[in-house]
Amino acid sequence: STLDSQSFFFEEMAAGMSIGVPVRQIQVEGLVVLKIIQHCEQEGGGPELAQGVLVGMIDEGAKRLEVTNCFPFPSSRIEDDDDDSAQVHEYQMEMMRLLREVNVDHMQVGWYQSTFVRSSLNKTLVESQLNYQKSIEESIVLLYDPLRTRQGCLSLKAYRLSPAFMALNKESQEFSLEKFNKDGLSFQSLFEEVPLVIRNSHLVNTFLSELDEQEAEEAPNDFLGLGTSAVLEKNIHLLMEGIED
Repeated sequence: STLDSQSFFFEEMAAGMSIGVPVRQIQVEGLVVLKIIQHCEQEGGGPELAQGVLVGMIDEGAKRLEVTNCFPFPSSRIEDDDDDSAQVHEYQMEMMRLLREVNVDHMQVGWYQSTFVRSSLNKTLVESQLNYQKSIEESIVLLYDPLRTRQGCLSLKAYRLSPAFMALNKESQEFSLEKFNKDGLSFQSLFEEVPLVIRNSHLVNTFLSELDEQEAEEAPNDFLGLGTSAVLEKNIHLLMEGIED
């Protein structure tokens, strides 16, 4: 599967890269946010998961993880077989090689995934993030919710497995409800959210300020925009059925 392949790839590429810095803040470039949003829209904005790799660097002095770039994984709709997994792995290796050739940050600092009202907070996410943090302690997962974002507020959050869970994993590889209760772990304490800041260049900030000063013209047919493509077709079919009735 895509998650299994990305975990294997991450372990192979990240060996020995962890520097053990207690990261207190995540700084994400505005371009990365736009790439994540675009990827999720290209996937259709439906139930299919959009996933990708986060690359960047760690500022030891500021105890900050900086996400400067990202690239998507192939569609999550690929089938779970050895040939497809090998193709995904080869694709990831080629992307990392190209990033190094153009002298772009290529240190993997985590991954991102689309979610729908936190529906992706499940066992698969925990296992995948566990593999990441075993390889690079500072790695995080960015969860982007396109449905909440369409309501007018950007929904992008950074998570990592809590120190209590990682300590429990070192003691035993088997997890059960009884063991979680014994160690005082719950769903709320499984992940910890890391403060996230979106950074733009001074030029971009100036441009945004100019746009903010301009009077935005109202678009009368904005409800037909591509941002609603995931639900627009279904709503039109429902309207047609209502008219026929």
